[in-house]
Formats: sequence, structure tokens, C-alpha cells
Amino acid sequence: MVLLKNKNNNIFLLFNKKNKRNEIYPYELSKRNTKNQKKSKSTTTKVNNKKRLKQKTAKNKTHKSNKINSGRKRYGQNNKLNKRRTSTEQYSSWSNESKQQKLLNKFKHKIKNKNIMNIDNHKQNTNNYFNNTMININNYINNNNVSKECQNIISIMGKWNMDLSWIDNDLSNEDYYNESNINKYPCCYNNNNIVCKNNNIVELNFEECEIEGEIPEEISEFQYLTKLFLGTNRLTGTIPKSLDKLENLEYLWLYYNNLTGTIPPTLGKLSNLKSLNLHGNNIIGTIPEELGNLSQLETLDLHYNQIEGDLPSSFKNLSNLKRIYLNYNKMNITDVSSMPSSLEVCYFDNNEMSNTVYNEQKDSLECYSSAYSSIVSISLQGILLIVIINIILLFKN
Repeated sequence: MVLLKNKNNNIFLLFNKKNKRNEIYPYELSKRNTKNQKKSKSTTTKVNNKKRLKQKTAKNKTHKSNKINSGRKRYGQNNKLNKRRTSTEQYSSWSNESKQQKLLNKFKHKIKNKNIMNIDNHKQNTNNYFNNTMININNYINNNNVSKECQNIISIMGKWNMDLSWIDNDLSNEDYYNESNINKYPCCYNNNNIVCKNNNIVELNFEECEIEGEIPEEISEFQYLTKLFLGTNRLTGTIPKSLDKLENLEYLWLYYNNLTGTIPPTLGKLSNLKSLNLHGNNIIGTIPEELGNLSQLETLDLHYNQIEGDLPSSFKNLSNLKRIYLNYNKMNITDVSSMPSSLEVCYFDNNEMSNTVYNEQKDSLECYSSAYSSIVSISLQGILLIVIINIILLFKN
């Protein structure tokens, strides 16, 4: 729809762009009318009456002025036409909140939709938070009415200087409100980083939260935890050996941090682990043989580290392994016979072995050729799709 304003009469005119009959703008009507007038002018007969001659000369003057000012012009070239202005002040706060919520919900689990409210700033410094909200975390940590898991997570988030203002949010108007339940499990409600199921923590998502410090030992006490996401932070220290206590863990993502030390052999006890992602750290040493015990493992990502040595012979036991990334390390891979046949994608380039050895080992693996063929097929599909879209647009025009 197009909205135009007439300055003189203060009248708003509404036209529909989709209707071709209404595409004629008001300032074009005069141009079309003058053409008709010009045709009719040639057919008129001479009149001897002075009064009619005066009317005719006056009509010609108005015709010339309309002809000069007529024609379709851009905004700003015609003084009689004002550009429409739309104020966005009333929508600015809504748009900011919407963008912020989308960022917070980047990895939101479907269970979270039931108990999440908007948090203004999940990266707020705890010291400022203490000054503004006057909440004493020790009251929750040492409170026997609060569950042990919530005490642990509140303590961990306090060590990482994370925002804990969600603790005191009033949830009394929510449909799921139950005073005794919320007081005992406050960490399971109104929080974007924690997912609970049956009041047990099953997922911790602290990706891109600017966390500094080490991974505390308390994080291994969540016995129902299935997903632990700590990627893209500034975590230091080593990977805790006590993570083997997380018997139900399926996803362990610690990528893009400043972690050092070696890969703990105890991780081989995580029998339900499906994805282990440690890339982009400063991990040294060799890959422990114990990782061959991860029978459910589907993805192993260790690239961009300082890992040395050869492939463990126990990798042949990883019957479900589909993707492995060992590139950009210091490994000297001389034998890839331990690679399982289930592999679909594998990379071990940019390591310490020579180009000759690398090419020989690469040619003996089907996962390299399949990865390349999948990339080629995707690119061909993309090109074909672009060609089809261009043809459709060409016929439409």
C-alpha cells in the first residue's frame, strides 16, 4: 500500500500498488488529462466570441504549467510530494529484546521452552550483581532445602563470575508454579544455561559465555547429565579426570579454550559418549588407548592441538565412529589399518609425517574419497539450484 499526503487539503490518499488501474499517482493524472485536452484542442472550431477566446487563452496557460510540473519524479525533486517517514522509536526496545533472546536461545533445548524467561544480560559480572541485587549466594549453597545439584551449579556459576539474578525472579504467576518445588530446584527454572528433566540437570550449556578459570571438580557430580557444552570460552587448566563419573554423558564439547595437559584415559569409561570435541586447545601427549572403549562414539574431533604419536590400535573397536578430525597436530601416523570401516569423514593432514607417507595412507582410506565426493555433490546441487532460480526469474520478468 502507498500512502500520500496532500499538503494543501491535508487529505490522505490510499492506492494499491498491486492493482494496475490504481498505479496512476495523483500528480500523473494531470499529465494524462492534458494529453486529452491537447487532442480536443485540434478539433475545436474558431469562435469569434471574445469571452470564449479569453477562456481559451487561460486554459492554454494552465496547460503549459501542468505540462512543466507533470511527470513522475523521485522523492525530493517535487516540492509538492513529501517522503513518508516511519518512526521506529516505539519498536526499538522490542527489536533489541528480540535479537538478544535469539542469541540466548541459540542452543535452546525443547524442554527449556517451558520454563525460560528473558534475561537481560547473562554475562553480567557477579560483583556488580552483588551490589545491585544484594543476593547472598551462600544462603543457597548452604541451604538444606535446596537440592544438592542446584547447590553445585550455583557454586560453579559463582566461581565463573556468571549472572545469578535469575534466582530471585518471581515465578508465582507461571502455570508451573509450585512453591516447594521451585524453592528446592531453583536452578531448573528461568535459566537459559541449564536444562532439567524431572528436576534433574540433564544439560549444561555455557558456550560463548566468556567464562574464565578452570573446570571445577564439582561438575562431575551431576549423575544425570547427558550434555556438557563449554566451547568458545577462556577456560584454562586440564581436563578433570573425574569426568568419568558422568556415566550418562553423551556429548562433551570443550572446544576453543585454553586447556592444557593430556587427554585423560578415564574418558574411556564414558560408555554412552557419542561426541567428543576438544579441538582448538593446547592439548599435548598421545591419544590414549582407552578411547577405543567408547563403543557409542560417532564423532571424535581433536584437530588444532599439539597431539603426538600414532593412531591407537584400539580404534578398530569403534564400530559406530563416522567422523574423525586429527588434522593440524604433531602426529606421525604411519598405520591407518586401525581405522574402523564405518568412517565416513576423516582428516589427518598437516601433521608431522611426510607428504609421501600421508598420500599413501590417505589413498588406502575410503573416508577421504567419500568426504570429497559429498562436497562435490553439494556444490553441483547448489549450482543447479542457482541456475533453476535464475530461469524462473527470467520467465517471470
